[in-house]
Amino acid sequence: MSPDNAVISRMEYKPDEMPEDFALETGTAYLIVETNKRDNMGNMVVLREIYGRDVENIETFFARAYGVCVKHLTRIIGK
Repeated sequence: MSPDNAVISRMEYKPDEMPEDFALETGTAYLIVETNKRDNMGNMVVLREIYGRDVENIETFFARAYGVCVKHLTRIIGK
């Protein structure tokens, strides 16, 4: 997002396909990370987090076989 809250770029990733590095576009003021998941009752839940330019990583989790969750860090480049 730009300083005046305009969308600069939009990307979509599956949880197990998050990149190692995420390069910010020129003029990026902040990121909005939207997560779609199911709660304990099976209902869809949408979470949105704002990441300022001072944040170094985006933290995500994905489920492997047998329900084991794995944490992944995506480094934010271009700060």
